[in-house]
Amino acid sequence: IASAGISVALLALFHTENFTGLASIPSVLNYKAILLAIVVYITIKKFDKHPIVYIVASAVVGIIFQF
Repeated sequence: IASAGISVALLALFHTENFTGLASIPSVLNYKAILLAIVVYITIKKFDKHPIVYIVASAVVGIIFQF
């Protein structure tokens, strides 16, 4: 289960196909997805809502900002 979670996180937060070495690290990061993950994490910790609320909100933000 942990391996599947790590695989999903790598696919969502990083552009691994752009990795060519240490100099290419900034091009590997998916800044919009990382920012969304941080905002969702903080929101989950601050407000205690049902998980589907965060899933739907993330989907709406992804659609609006074309992730």
